[in-house]
Amino acid sequence: MYDGYYGYQSPSYLSSLVNAPNYMRLYNEALVNDNKPTIFPDSVIANTESGVDPIKYPDTDWQDVIVSKYSPITSHSLSVSGGNNVARFAFTGNYLYQDGMIPVTWSKRLNLRANTSITLSKNFLVNLDMATIRLQRREPGRPSGSGGNRMLEDVFRVPPTILPKYPDKNGSEIYGQYVDIVNPLAYAEKGGYRQWLSDMASINIQPKWELFPGFNLKGQFSYRVNSDVVNERRDNFNFFDYYTEKLTRTWSVSRVNTPSRSSYYFLAGNADYTFTRNNHYFYAMAGYSMEQTNAEGWDVFSMVSGYAKLNYSYDDKYLLEATVRADGSSRFGPGNKFGYFPSAAVGWNVHKEAFLADSRVINNLKLRASYGLLGNENIGYYKYQTLINATTGLEEINGNANISWETVNMLDIGFDLGLFPGNRLELTFDYYNKITNDLIITPPISYVAGLAKVPVNAGKVKNNGWELAINYTEKLGKDLSLTLRPGVWYNKNEIHGTGGWPLCYRFYEQHVQLRTKSRLQHQRHLRL
Repeated sequence: MYDGYYGYQSPSYLSSLVNAPNYMRLYNEALVNDNKPTIFPDSVIANTESGVDPIKYPDTDWQDVIVSKYSPITSHSLSVSGGNNVARFAFTGNYLYQDGMIPVTWSKRLNLRANTSITLSKNFLVNLDMATIRLQRREPGRPSGSGGNRMLEDVFRVPPTILPKYPDKNGSEIYGQYVDIVNPLAYAEKGGYRQWLSDMASINIQPKWELFPGFNLKGQFSYRVNSDVVNERRDNFNFFDYYTEKLTRTWSVSRVNTPSRSSYYFLAGNADYTFTRNNHYFYAMAGYSMEQTNAEGWDVFSMVSGYAKLNYSYDDKYLLEATVRADGSSRFGPGNKFGYFPSAAVGWNVHKEAFLADSRVINNLKLRASYGLLGNENIGYYKYQTLINATTGLEEINGNANISWETVNMLDIGFDLGLFPGNRLELTFDYYNKITNDLIITPPISYVAGLAKVPVNAGKVKNNGWELAINYTEKLGKDLSLTLRPGVWYNKNEIHGTGGWPLCYRFYEQHVQLRTKSRLQHQRHLRL
């Protein structure tokens, strides 16, 4: 099957810029207000307004010069599938090209994916998924410090009194120049480019073996590799003054190539068993997994996990779930690598009780509660090690061998309520109480100590509140319906301790604001 399209993109909104005569008048007015002499004579303003000599008296609209009003975009997809009762396959491919609205800007993407399912026997199935993506992107060689591009910024910074490009003189291309910016057209034509090339390939294999009814063995192996390179290219170019023919500046040749590579693998196996008798339902599962990420050949992160889960329900009314997992992370030192995190949850489907069986109002009502421990090991690399500068041999980053998991104790109590036929009105309520212990902080050290700061498990933060979400759906006609989803929530965050270390704004910024995304004081929000 083929699917494709070709179209154009246009800016939805462009600012209105002043023309050159009005710019000069406003600039003169600003100078007068600052008790400074004007710099644009009335004759120059008049000549610009009359258009007597567009080379000497330019009136440039930089948006018209730089921003494209119609940029093409096209996409083409092809999919093929087939098979029989032994093997099935599906292949999809997509190519996307998108031209930018500013010069030297475009993006290309090629996706290929193949899925195969093979039945090796009546009870043994293997699923194989392979994918690859190639992404290419180019931008003008006018980068900003934040990783973006300053081409559009220059459109608004360079005044309309600057000519984009003069007629060639003595075989040389000459551009209008404004302070250190030169002008956007010069960057578009002579400023070079930055080009990204990213390749990703992955494979995912998932076998499943049903040993006997209800009992399954499952496995998974995934591997992904990313290869990226950034090329920056600019040729040498000399800028001259159009009238004096003097050299004003030189852009030197630039050739920069920055490659990077990362890989990831995941290996897991688990066993699960489902048992049903009369009104009793049991589900049990236990498994093991290991994964590793390697970035740039130096930064390596590994984790191993063991986990188990048990679900029980009676008559689909009374629900119980218990889980436990043990995670070991390479981000922590010997003796502190493993964390243990149990949790439990209960539920009651009240609407299935006999006393609500004939209710015309309550269509669904579920009460639920859960409590559990979570762990956080996303703390960066090598916090437990003291690192040495490879050039000087000096210890520059002090580690803490006792650094360990941040733990979160989470309590949640709530209900789900559906009213009227088809659950036209649904309400979901949750009360939560979340306490984070052993937050990793880097407290200040006295300047006379002669040591660098060391990370420690010392912080404690409490986050509690409630959330109420409402969903109302009303069918207004055969093909028309109205849905409203208002919501209200309340959240309170408190710092309960810093292990005796001084409390400062940096602690709040790093460990409260960024991790809980809320404020230290009480907050009330209304969401519509």
